[in-house]
Amino acid sequence: MASTIIHMAITSKLLKTTEFRDADRLMLGSILPDASLAGRNTGHMKIHVGGGDARTLDLDGFRDRFGDLMLTDDLYLGYYLHLVEDVLHRRFMYSGHGFDPRAPGYVERLHRDYAVTNAHVIERYGLREDMVKPVDLTGQRLLELGGFDIPGLIRALHGYFRPAPETDALIFTEQMADELICEAVTLCEAELTALRRGGTPLSALDWVWGG
Repeated sequence: MASTIIHMAITSKLLKTTEFRDADRLMLGSILPDASLAGRNTGHMKIHVGGGDARTLDLDGFRDRFGDLMLTDDLYLGYYLHLVEDVLHRRFMYSGHGFDPRAPGYVERLHRDYAVTNAHVIERYGLREDMVKPVDLTGQRLLELGGFDIPGLIRALHGYFRPAPETDALIFTEQMADELICEAVTLCEAELTALRRGGTPLSALDWVWGG
């Protein structure tokens, strides 16, 4: 999964190129899957396909359940775009750069590199801690996916703005972060056009990994 800071950077760029109803709800939605109390797999709607080890994120299922709200509430739209960005991240890292998430220590090294590259992303894309504001989810249908620890998410976010380790990234570099953000913005812009103008949205089956 992409880092919270990467998701914020993508959303920040989208807000400069695309019209939305509520920037605050969009920004929170764009990182909310990372606050799932039901677990990352449930919060990200990860599913197995084909009866084997192939997996994807259920973009189609999210649209089926919340598509009406995605068009009227940017909290839901931001949540959906987070899933779009994460399936791209998988392809970017695995197919694009040849990394194997099953390799010993991969996840730990990736998260370490997030800590290293966060400072670059924050500075380059003008991110601020106050860009994410809490929202009361009482009565929201999004809770069908389980609860969300928004205070914990914001506390973690503030930690990402603290001084970074003075070391080099090992597998996810500053250049790769910039490339991923650029590709994600382009993909999300195309998806928004499809959603809003009756085009063909992304299919989860086109973004399968593993197997």
